[in-house]
Amino acid sequence: MIRRPEKAGLPGLTLVAAALLLVGCGDRFFGAGNDGPPLPGERISLMSLTPEIETDPNARDIAIELPPAQALPTWPGAGGQPGHVNGHLAFQWPAERVWSQSVGDGADSNRRLIAAPVVAEGQVYALDSTGHVARIDLASGERVWRIRVADPREDSVPLGGGVALASGMLYVTTGFGEVLALDPANGGLVWRQRTRAPIRGAPAADGARVLAITVDSEVEAFDARTGEPLWNHAGLLEDAAVLGGTSPAIGPGVAIVPFASGEVFALRLESGRVAWSDNLAAVRRFGALASLPDIRALPVTDGELAIAASHSGRMVALELRSGARLWEQAIPSIQMPWLAGDWVFAVSTNAQVVGLFRPGGNPIWVSQLEQYRNPADRIGPITWYGPVLAGDRLVVASSEGDLVTLSPQDGQEIDRRRIRGGGAVVAPLVVDRTLLVLAEDGTLTAYR
Repeated sequence: MIRRPEKAGLPGLTLVAAALLLVGCGDRFFGAGNDGPPLPGERISLMSLTPEIETDPNARDIAIELPPAQALPTWPGAGGQPGHVNGHLAFQWPAERVWSQSVGDGADSNRRLIAAPVVAEGQVYALDSTGHVARIDLASGERVWRIRVADPREDSVPLGGGVALASGMLYVTTGFGEVLALDPANGGLVWRQRTRAPIRGAPAADGARVLAITVDSEVEAFDARTGEPLWNHAGLLEDAAVLGGTSPAIGPGVAIVPFASGEVFALRLESGRVAWSDNLAAVRRFGALASLPDIRALPVTDGELAIAASHSGRMVALELRSGARLWEQAIPSIQMPWLAGDWVFAVSTNAQVVGLFRPGGNPIWVSQLEQYRNPADRIGPITWYGPVLAGDRLVVASSEGDLVTLSPQDGQEIDRRRIRGGGAVVAPLVVDRTLLVLAEDGTLTAYR
């Protein structure tokens, strides 16, 4: 067991508060107001200054050839397969809506819906915003059961958590700091364990153990069968983070674990010992929010390399065995990179979709999506979830309720439709040739 270092006072928070106070009083301090006309020129928020992604001029002639599409029968974790690598998924376009079903309570001013559904044996499992898990039949959309898993003694609403499937068991984390194992047939409780702090992200499971990352940058491992605690590892504490949570990626013998501090560790699954580590915090600062080092994006590993991206603008590929950096790109992202053969696709916090050449990380193309509801005044930022590579298209969904497909060869938009139930809250997923999209009001829609 690794002890967490003591947390020093709150100088960081004090500085942030002081900075916000100065911003709020800026007109009085700098003589604005009605003393004269405003200075000419375009006004750009310092809170959103992040570098734009540029294509590599030496790699623009590289032709993107995708691996053959394959149909995955299961989607066991928040990022699909345990390593979060799903390849090119089989799907037939054009697609039509075949059913919509409520997973339970959606998002509102007091609740957040941030957990991605999982699928196995033709059944979908989803955690809603009030700590209930629902089971829905993938073929028909019929809801089979819905139960509360969050501690009923708590009188508040849990923020975050998620679900995962492994070896015939359904594992659940909640914002109350709980890890549970359920019988997926009826939702019956098998075991329940408490963690040291709340959990925002979904668990990761490999059949032998279950891993969960807490909000205070600690990963805890439990025996998948009994729930017995196995080991834990603590990262550096971070005062601020992006809303939501992340999950480890499980590779051969190691788990790739990201933290809000920008740290990423390869931990040995048997013991929790560190195989290697890196830090993706930005060297250059582009504003208080843009510089948050949080790794909100799920890391990915295919057994040879690991790819991780931070909110502050670093995407890196690391050799899985040694942790040596293979390449780095200035791509700020909170979305899981999509790895398929020699290609990596990603969505940035600037609403840019980028296609990269895996061997060198070269950006081949960049496509700009809508970044604000009001572009002229840069008001109302839009979050884009994804991408997912399915049926020779990249699929992304927005917090404004748009489901968009793009060409993976050049990023050009192919199709756009509205999402039933409002804006998306997680990335779409494709399983058994079915596309699933979860909306903010709790509506899960299937397309085929």
